[in-house]
Amino acid sequence: MQIRTRLTVRFSLIVTIILVVFSNSIFFISSKDREDRFFSVIKSRALSEGKLFSKDVKEVDTNLLRILDKSRISPFSSVILLAIYDDTGKEVYRFPNELAAPILSKDTIIKILANKELRFQQNKIQTAWEYYAGKTDHYFIYVSGFDQTGYDKLYFLAWVIFFCCTVSILVTFITAYFYPIHLLAPINYIIDLVEEITDSNLDLRLPVGKSKDEIDRLATKFNDMLQRLEESFEMKRDFISNASHELRTPLGVMMVQIEVAMMSERTPEEYKKTLGSLLEDIKNLRVMMNGLLELTEANMQPGSLKLKSIRIDEMLWLAKSDLQNQHPDYKVIENYSNIPEDSSKLVIQGNDLLRTSFVNIMNNSCKYSEDKTVIVNLESKNNEIIISFSDKGIGIPPAEMKNIIRPFYRGSNAKSFPGNGLGLALTQKIIELHKGEVRIDSRVNEYTTVTVILPIETK
Repeated sequence: MQIRTRLTVRFSLIVTIILVVFSNSIFFISSKDREDRFFSVIKSRALSEGKLFSKDVKEVDTNLLRILDKSRISPFSSVILLAIYDDTGKEVYRFPNELAAPILSKDTIIKILANKELRFQQNKIQTAWEYYAGKTDHYFIYVSGFDQTGYDKLYFLAWVIFFCCTVSILVTFITAYFYPIHLLAPINYIIDLVEEITDSNLDLRLPVGKSKDEIDRLATKFNDMLQRLEESFEMKRDFISNASHELRTPLGVMMVQIEVAMMSERTPEEYKKTLGSLLEDIKNLRVMMNGLLELTEANMQPGSLKLKSIRIDEMLWLAKSDLQNQHPDYKVIENYSNIPEDSSKLVIQGNDLLRTSFVNIMNNSCKYSEDKTVIVNLESKNNEIIISFSDKGIGIPPAEMKNIIRPFYRGSNAKSFPGNGLGLALTQKIIELHKGEVRIDSRVNEYTTVTVILPIETK
């Protein structure tokens, strides 16, 4: 079911329920008010009749009272039957005579005396028993009547309410059916634009208005998503292009060496030399493949990363050991003078991938420095662990700083050094998975400092 149809049905249903409840409330209140008003009328008539019939008014006798009652008869008369009883329950007066009056029982007398009156309604006939106490005598007065005028007004009100509700519901339905066309127009416009967006034109963006309503927020969020997708596609294209180039080069070199070796007979020493060169190329190729696998693993979602308690100083020591096993000539100088006495401030929830990131940073620092040395400084403050890796190497040109962490990207002054440009990209991904931050400060031919900031509570 379309949103337009759902809005029409739901809005019409809500308005209908409100109108029905509101109309019934008005009709119920009006009906109750009519009932109370008519009971007041017949009560007043009963007390007036009792006063005239009482001995307190000597000028009025039974015959005169009957004449007065006849004079009150009109097309708009409401009282049907009026009867007066003495204190023993005997009927002493009835009007009109042709109608039978009810018998006043002792139980009814008790109920009347308890409340000074008794009211009830049956088949739209309202009846009241009233107790009149005069100076010299007292009576029980019975009055019943039908409120023709009140019911006529009530019926008229019912028809007015029914007509108004019907018209209102019809107008509501028509309005609810056509108004969403205007309301949903921006959404339909967005749908049309989204259908035009493909992987070849991810640079397209949805227009964002100035009203800051839900439609504008949706467009803004969708544009943010397109921006992330565009960056992701661009990164993947660059990654595939660079990876293809980096893999094709060593394979091409290896193929050429093999073809040259097969062109003519070689001495065993020459074959050994060729095989040694091939072995070195294969090792470099394996290093590159391992880096690609590690980068793929680092691209996983943070929620899928297995975390455990890790002491950063111990992880740095293990990374140093790995580096010097691979490159015995590399030097790592540790400066831990600023670490806190509380060892818990050096513990984070992390993964062993951190060890790989530290090895990569140390390896780059030593590789690009003439003295093959990196200085590692560790400190903890403000619920953060700060590790800086400093060298006195070739540095990074300022114009290339923003691209230095892209996979397979290598600085223009680093082409003569071995490597494949995966180290910093892998490090950046690993630190991001730990909700940390990597900062790089460098000056060409002077120094490079890579600072890693990790929150102590990483979950």
